[in-house]
Amino acid sequence: NPARVLCNIAEFPPDAEGGPGKWTWALYERFECHNLIRRYKDAEPWQPALAQERAEEILERQDVPERPVIVFLGRKVGTAFGLHDMFFEWRELEDGPVSIMLPHPSGRNRLLNDPGVRAWMGGNLRKAIRLAEERS
Repeated sequence: NPARVLCNIAEFPPDAEGGPGKWTWALYERFECHNLIRRYKDAEPWQPALAQERAEEILERQDVPERPVIVFLGRKVGTAFGLHDMFFEWRELEDGPVSIMLPHPSGRNRLLNDPGVRAWMGGNLRKAIRLAEERS
């Protein structure tokens, strides 16, 4: 469960009233979340054109400049948004928000087996929350 992975990495407790979705709700309490691929079964194999189409829909629907911080999860996600060279470092985007591209929290991502990567990622998720509060 990617939400559980992210919450554990960032040391967010599960939502006490969330039931089976306790990790998802814990994440949603802290971040506005959007998926490029709506259903897991549609994510394999990765479909760059579909992901880019969905990214464009999200950008059209959302007022991105008003979002003080954006966290992209995975290189493929960042690439779908046109961020081809912004891997794992904080950057200020052209239209205002600061953003970072972190490793995707999939169980298939071997980077997450490294305790140092997990600690770094958790620190950056907590930093995203702090930056959003400071910039709001």
